[in-house]
Amino acid sequence: VIDGIRSQLKLVITSDAGFLKLRCLLDIATTHGNIQTLNVSELLSIKPVRPLWSSTINELRVEFQNRRKNFKPDAVHVSDLGNRQMIGRNNSEKIWMNGLTDFNTVRRQAFRILKEKSYPLSGFEIQVNRFKSQIEVGDVFKLWFNEVKQDSTFYLMATKIEDSDGESDEITIIAVEDHVLFSEEGNAATPSIPTV
Repeated sequence: VIDGIRSQLKLVITSDAGFLKLRCLLDIATTHGNIQTLNVSELLSIKPVRPLWSSTINELRVEFQNRRKNFKPDAVHVSDLGNRQMIGRNNSEKIWMNGLTDFNTVRRQAFRILKEKSYPLSGFEIQVNRFKSQIEVGDVFKLWFNEVKQDSTFYLMATKIEDSDGESDEITIIAVEDHVLFSEEGNAATPSIPTV
């Protein structure tokens, strides 16, 4: 139950100098408050990761206990028709939403989750010197490619930081395109009216 709540509300727990920090990645005031810039020329290495369209979903069924129906089981069903046309088939997922009992709130959360899972956001594995980066899990940062003809910028969210050897100066930041700052052009739009 706790893992389900953590994943649905995008909560991460990190430790810093022996203290545990709980952070909600839906709170853009904290995740987007101080956007750092990483220049590709300053990195030790970078590896792009692009998931396939087939790894995305275009239908989401969210089951919950509806307060208006005396807490009986209910469901919200949302779909992304643009994604369905792109991959040529239904690719559905079902989740149980703990702690939410209002139909409209669950529907809004279903749209948010579907929007995040219906487009294959680019990602990067970045090796950087630990002393030149103050990035934590959940931080949004700007990755700047200044060596190509036109400046290219990616806004990324750090999803994981790997520290394989405490003696080494290197850490690996695993990051994906930030869905808040990601351009909506070309992104399959979710329908405004869900089917229930």
